[in-house]
Amino acid sequence: HQYRSVEFDTMKQIIRLFASKFSRTFAREDGNASVEFVLLIPVVFAIFTASLETSVVMLRSNMLQHALDTTMRDLRLGSLVNPTQGSLKTLICGKMSLANECDTSLVIEIVPISNWVMPANGTACVNKAAAVTPVTTVNIGQRNDLMMIRVCLVQDLVYPTSGLSLSLPVDANGDYNILAVSAYVNEPA
Repeated sequence: HQYRSVEFDTMKQIIRLFASKFSRTFAREDGNASVEFVLLIPVVFAIFTASLETSVVMLRSNMLQHALDTTMRDLRLGSLVNPTQGSLKTLICGKMSLANECDTSLVIEIVPISNWVMPANGTACVNKAAAVTPVTTVNIGQRNDLMMIRVCLVQDLVYPTSGLSLSLPVDANGDYNILAVSAYVNEPA
């Protein structure tokens, strides 16, 4: 009987000792900042990469639209004589500094619009995964014709694992499409 009491008291002392050391270990505050840092740095980094990705996508989109508009101004005013798809690509890509492989990933289509009927098909884009470049028409049209130009530029993501890339429509190669559309009227003679 007395033996059990001594054993029980010893057990109680061991449990109290363990509990006091355990509570002192978890009551310490000298490592709290590093724990918070480790928990929050992935969130901060994800926000940073997503904002950087958004900036690059918007910058490329604005640069493509500006390059298209300035090239179409030259075409509309007659500065470009008999332009081909290759020469238009060279002009547009020459005005874009952030486009990767612009000459192989840019597709241009120029079609006349008659009776305000827009083309039924969507804008054609390069499929880098299958190494397919769609065949498009470059029809400069006649004087006083209303013309529509559609351009598609396929670009790769800067940070494919960023949160933005999860919501961007990407192809099998992990690239996204930047589209630009413009319209103009050929100047009269």
